[in-house]
Amino acid sequence: MTETFTELLDSEGAPNAEALLEQTAGMVDLYFGDQGAAQQLLDLCGGGEILYWFFDPSNPVPCLAYLHQGNHYYAWIAGTVNINQWIGNVQGFLSPQPFQQAVLVHSYFWSLAQKLWVAGQSKLPAPAPGIRFTLTGHSLGGAIAQILALQLAEIYGADNVELLTLGQPKAFTSGLEGPTLWPNYVRLRVPDDPVPMVPPDRGLAWTLSLGLPSAAVSVVFEWTHYGNPWILRDTGDIDPDPGLPFWQRLPGAWLTTTNPSNHLIKNIFVRLELA
Repeated sequence: MTETFTELLDSEGAPNAEALLEQTAGMVDLYFGDQGAAQQLLDLCGGGEILYWFFDPSNPVPCLAYLHQGNHYYAWIAGTVNINQWIGNVQGFLSPQPFQQAVLVHSYFWSLAQKLWVAGQSKLPAPAPGIRFTLTGHSLGGAIAQILALQLAEIYGADNVELLTLGQPKAFTSGLEGPTLWPNYVRLRVPDDPVPMVPPDRGLAWTLSLGLPSAAVSVVFEWTHYGNPWILRDTGDIDPDPGLPFWQRLPGAWLTTTNPSNHLIKNIFVRLELA
């Protein structure tokens, strides 16, 4: 990776396969989590400094690496690795919280994003020309990275924040305003990966009363993806994502028409090596 800002998209708006491979290599390093992995991340960025490093697979908070090389700041956020996170993924869907106007946000993704924001806020640079951010997130980490990127864009400008998510679940319902479709937000998935299908396009959320679900009051809402959608084929080809076929939009389809191994970061990396 060079010291200059690595664009995820080329001049024609297509994904830069080399940049995607570099960022995904960083995500693979993060999952291993030891100090050797930290050094590999520094090498990937051409040197620099680790600003925040958190690796505890048993903790509900996802593993995170945050570092900088000059004016370019990088963050990698890992996906679900323990049962507490799986439980939180489900609970956050069943009890979303208001975000803006009629838009809801997955409450678990939001709470984890804010914990990471608080932990790393003191390490953020003062806004200045030339400050750039690249966030990469896999699975749960992709949804959290999307939320953090929105917060960074409000401070540093959307043009100075690029985001790559790999197999990201949906974090918001429809109607989100702001820099949600900025050109340098690449959302990449592999065919038949079940995680980008959830939460489902339409679901049932129970209004919480005294911490308990109330069957008397419910609201139907629509979870929506944002960003520039791309699909990574078995051959390594990266094509515009046509969206899910009809049969994978049916209730419960993610359980019966998918291949969970396509979600693994190592399988995504292998495909990108073919690109």
